[in-house]
Amino acid sequence: MTSREQTLAIVLLGAIALTVGGAGGYMFVWQPLQQQQAAEEKLTKEIAELNDQLAVQTKKEKQLQSARVRSLPANEELARRAYPMALGQLAEAAGVPKPYSVLPKNADGASRNVPEVSKGKPVYTRIAYDVTFKHADMAMIKEFLEGYYRLGLLQQITSLHIKKEEDPIGKNAGKRNDLTVTLTTEAILIDGAENRRTLVPIPTAFAAAGGAAIFNGMSNYKGHDAKGLEFGLGVTPVVTVPVLSPNPRDYSLIVRKDPFNGPLPVVPPAPFEVARISDVKVRPNERPDPVKVSVSGEGSTGATVVALAAGDLFAEGALKVDPATRAIELPETSAYEGTSTITVIATSTDGKESKKSFKVSVAEPKAPTGEDISAFVVLIGVTRSDDGKAWARILDNANRMRYQIDASRSGIKVAKEEIFIPRRGWQATADSKGLAPGVMVISAPGCATHRTFKVIAVDTDGLIVADMQAPPKDTRGGRPAGKPHANPMAALGGNMIVGPPALKYYRWGVGQSLATIKLLKDEEAKKVLQHAEAAGPVMDVAAVER
Repeated sequence: MTSREQTLAIVLLGAIALTVGGAGGYMFVWQPLQQQQAAEEKLTKEIAELNDQLAVQTKKEKQLQSARVRSLPANEELARRAYPMALGQLAEAAGVPKPYSVLPKNADGASRNVPEVSKGKPVYTRIAYDVTFKHADMAMIKEFLEGYYRLGLLQQITSLHIKKEEDPIGKNAGKRNDLTVTLTTEAILIDGAENRRTLVPIPTAFAAAGGAAIFNGMSNYKGHDAKGLEFGLGVTPVVTVPVLSPNPRDYSLIVRKDPFNGPLPVVPPAPFEVARISDVKVRPNERPDPVKVSVSGEGSTGATVVALAAGDLFAEGALKVDPATRAIELPETSAYEGTSTITVIATSTDGKESKKSFKVSVAEPKAPTGEDISAFVVLIGVTRSDDGKAWARILDNANRMRYQIDASRSGIKVAKEEIFIPRRGWQATADSKGLAPGVMVISAPGCATHRTFKVIAVDTDGLIVADMQAPPKDTRGGRPAGKPHANPMAALGGNMIVGPPALKYYRWGVGQSLATIKLLKDEEAKKVLQHAEAAGPVMDVAAVER
């Protein structure tokens, strides 16, 4: 075999091997891969179709669950008794005059090819009633229909006839209550419906009260408002699928455009205005109740309200107003006198403004009752240490109470204690909690004495106190001091030129009772305050006054 023949043989063998290898690769590799990919695509398509079917079935399941909730109750006897009762209550709530009739009607369910869950067991059961009422007007019809569609049940009106009474001689000219209404309504009871003891679904919060009690309360029907129907016990039906528009709609248009007796006369809308607001009295250190603002007239829905304070009781400027309730939140004040004027500015949705104002003042303190114990409240001792600290004790000999005063450079602490149960010893009183540092409230249950002081300074001879709350006019120890100040120094130092200080300051010596404390002169009080602010409350008051 020549070299040329050898080359041709090798090429031929290579071509044969390549052909056989390609055929084998196609048959045993490529073709199986293609078949596997086609099978995978088929399975993916089937899975997608099944997922779509599952989504559809899930949606239908939710719709079925919703329908079972909206269905008449599972107890058919209860449904046939309660449903016409509800229709009658709707008519009464709409103002329909008696007599009216709610009569059962054959729903003829067999002729409508109702599907069956199993043989002889339909998916749902229809019950139907004819409702007839006379001497009605369009307002009654509107109220009835609106209430009907807010009931939240699976029901529909299959026929509605409204007929105007004939009046050939014009006897009822000008009257609008000359309509006779006849309608047929159907409601359905779905297989597997809620086995509740009420006609309408009720909120979970009311379930604990017992279905029977709520059902019995339905006879006390109270009408309906913007939230829907309300039956006894304030139960509002759960409307899972609204029939009426969820957006606010004015259904009274059907009344104003009365197609049977002509449109109602156009009444111009009332002007936009803020209702009168009575003056308010507040008590010191108590949170006032919110002041509600009422607006009416054209553009009142969605109107905004702003409240501005002016005067010496509150800081001048805007007050907080709740946009949902239009209630003005008055701040708490510690003042015992003063007046502020609150100006309320309401702006309607079309930009019109209305203003009203009211005054806020401090209520007169309640007249004290009981015995005056000022003579029995005595400062029994003061101790001063070399480290700049001091301790004092005031004893209420008329009651089992005492006042512990601890002073240091950092400030003054006051503890009011009582022995309520002897074996438990001294315990803090309820009214001593939450007070500002250094503030001391001398009072006791059933006693007329009620004094509030701030301890300014402590020395070996006694205390210097500021009267934060004026005593009754016939009580010794000073005249009414007026509005208290958070900073006693500011109360004195800032007003020396224009007049006497707003607060009154007293020296309470060891052995003295509350009834005999002595009023300090303005100059002496100013020196004590300046020294307390610079060096702390523990001092030699006699040396400071010199």
